[in-house]
Amino acid sequence: MKIEKHFAIIAKQVGRYHAFPTLARQDEVIWLACRSGQVEKRQCHGRQGCVRLFAASTGEADCWRDQGVLFRPSRGGSRNELDAIISAPTPELMFLATRDFEHGQRNNAFLSRWAGLPYPERRPLAEISDRPVICFGHIRQTTAGELLMSGYAGTRDEPQAAPYLLVSTDQGRSWHLRAKVASSEEAGIRLTEFSLGHRGGPPGPR
Repeated sequence: MKIEKHFAIIAKQVGRYHAFPTLARQDEVIWLACRSGQVEKRQCHGRQGCVRLFAASTGEADCWRDQGVLFRPSRGGSRNELDAIISAPTPELMFLATRDFEHGQRNNAFLSRWAGLPYPERRPLAEISDRPVICFGHIRQTTAGELLMSGYAGTRDEPQAAPYLLVSTDQGRSWHLRAKVASSEEAGIRLTEFSLGHRGGPPGPR
């Protein structure tokens, strides 16, 4: 791979921590979601994290427009946004997986689904899935039109986290367990984050 040009999408800011960028392409627009937080030496990912969105055209990939802050800490709500995983599995649909996280206190996963602007309110995955997981990696569309989500979670019967595959047959409005990918206990190692690739079939996943 030959790197032709380097450029910054977010200028470096003293005291700010920008991380976990993800990309998705929809038509001629490239979307980038990332987490932005305050530097905190005692917390590896900082604190007061929020989710920011940027966009660029495919013809001007070095010219990004700030689309604003989607989710931020609020009184009575999220305290620290950690994830910002954006997906465009179809030409019409986009998803954004986010998480309110505080080590040892909260680990709440959310999913936003929308077709065009404005952005919708996000929903807790626990409300739209029979197996709530922490989403990781892009949501993909199969050749049969189903949507697949990769994620990981522990259960009451199996506290050790394991990777799971969820499926949606209604364009992401609800999600159901398709498969447990592997067992951390059987593997003898903690298995969590994994992502899906795509080979063959008609265009769709980006």
